[in-house]
Amino acid sequence: MAIVEATQFFVYVAGSDVSTRFASRLIKLTVTDTAGRNADTATIELDDTYGSIGMPQEKASVIVALGTSDGGVMQVFDGVVDDVNHIFDRGAGRRITVEAKSADTHGKQKEEQTIHNDDKSVQDAVKEAAQKAGVEMSFPSGLGNEKRKYIAQDHESFLHFAERMAREVGATFKMIGGKRGVFLDRNSGKTVGGGAVGNVTAQVGKNLITSRISPILSRPAFADVRARWYDVKKAKWMEEKVQIEGDGGGKSEDVAAHIRHSKFDAAEGKEHGKSAGKESSRDKGSGTVVIDGNPAARAEGICTVVGVRPGVDGAYIIDNAKHELARGSGYRTTLTLKRPGGEAGKDSRKAGKSSGGGKGTGGGGETQWPNEFD
Repeated sequence: MAIVEATQFFVYVAGSDVSTRFASRLIKLTVTDTAGRNADTATIELDDTYGSIGMPQEKASVIVALGTSDGGVMQVFDGVVDDVNHIFDRGAGRRITVEAKSADTHGKQKEEQTIHNDDKSVQDAVKEAAQKAGVEMSFPSGLGNEKRKYIAQDHESFLHFAERMAREVGATFKMIGGKRGVFLDRNSGKTVGGGAVGNVTAQVGKNLITSRISPILSRPAFADVRARWYDVKKAKWMEEKVQIEGDGGGKSEDVAAHIRHSKFDAAEGKEHGKSAGKESSRDKGSGTVVIDGNPAARAEGICTVVGVRPGVDGAYIIDNAKHELARGSGYRTTLTLKRPGGEAGKDSRKAGKSSGGGKGTGGGGETQWPNEFD
């Protein structure tokens, strides 16, 4: 264990605790936890003035844990070394940067495979592909376990195939430690076992440093999602319609989202429609907050914004959590937020009585909200 700027941090490389050795040399430590699409990353930038730091080997295991000096420590990254970069600058000296990823992008996980699955669930198809890639998979109960007539992994790597399947069943695919993979129920804030992924609060006057939030983005909000499939017996195209979950967010009751590619049957169309609905609901709003470092913040967890203002305060899904420990600025956590919930996007305040004179301000009449463009 080592302490930098009142922050505890642990770094293990290839099973060895290098925290104390890194403490005096650490320039910046960055961990990015993402909600699928890309692997989680850890970047460790060190002062290598005397060239004395041992260079870790490719694929060596890397574990990072963070916490405040007076609080608990939590693991924020588990992966493998992906790249080691050394920089020499006559003015700035020598630096070494170790980059790690939660997925092993140099092994079987990136190898293209061709596997055809008949009458299998998405869970079974992904598990088979994972086994060939040397990955152990875990799934939450009830997600992706409906059988499909046909599933093809056609010249796709395991990482690409698992990500595509996750998108079709409404899941977030994550790799852990280079050898384990999980599907999380997207937007649920739950782990594979059903516990909370990581709930944090961003509160004005307590831990919130900056915020920039759009609680309502009307452009991507649809009323429902529709998927087409061909009914061979009836010899005609059919359509599955799935209502978008949630409310608010500028949803238009007249606008539907259409899945581009046709599905095999009604079950597949409905499953993919539910997934697309989750994504549309997720995109109702977005924003970014920077808070005092908190290792509990995780992608797919919940961030509750408090004290900013009515209409902005509320619960949001964490789409991306970036933990940064720097020599000069200490430990900060930057959260990219999605899917506003609770009171976010709703300002239920009513006009009150006024005491002045004139329109909107006079005679104890009802106040009208001011319009600066009038």
